[in-house]
Amino acid sequence: MPDEQPKRILVVDDDVTLMRVTREALESLLKCTVDSSPKPEYAFELMLKRDYDLLIFDYSMPMIDGAMLFFLIGKVYENAQPPRLVPPLILVSGKAEEERAQDLLKEPRVRGLISKPFAINRLVQKCASASRESPTPLSANRCRSADSRRVRQSVPHEPGSSRLLDRPPLPSASDAPQ
Repeated sequence: MPDEQPKRILVVDDDVTLMRVTREALESLLKCTVDSSPKPEYAFELMLKRDYDLLIFDYSMPMIDGAMLFFLIGKVYENAQPPRLVPPLILVSGKAEEERAQDLLKEPRVRGLISKPFAINRLVQKCASASRESPTPLSANRCRSADSRRVRQSVPHEPGSSRLLDRPPLPSASDAPQ
């Protein structure tokens, strides 16, 4: 396989139909291995077990959106021994015009944001160009990025709590809708 094409891609999208079409198209056109999941929690587990050359996440998903998933993976990879390099990310979204989505493009490993609906050849081109770009190591100052600041600011906390604010809380039973 040519160097400019990714060998293993992880696709995460809660729209199962779009996820399957994307997976099949990438496998067929790029001749690569594509793992996919509609659940960000399972995708997180896959990231701990396997190495990927490229990530494609839906920006807007319930519970854990694509930005939060990418942030969490970055934190885990940064603190791994030895530290792991976070693969480049392409976000797909029906909300690509939102300010927060646009801010993500400033992150060092985010290689693109594609608005839904999209032509599959556009995604294939983004995948090829994302993997051709030279890898940049995850910055030690990543937690100071614009998106990370928003994550920290949006984390609810109780007065007197000693919990770190840059680590999102785990959902509790009391957070479930009634």
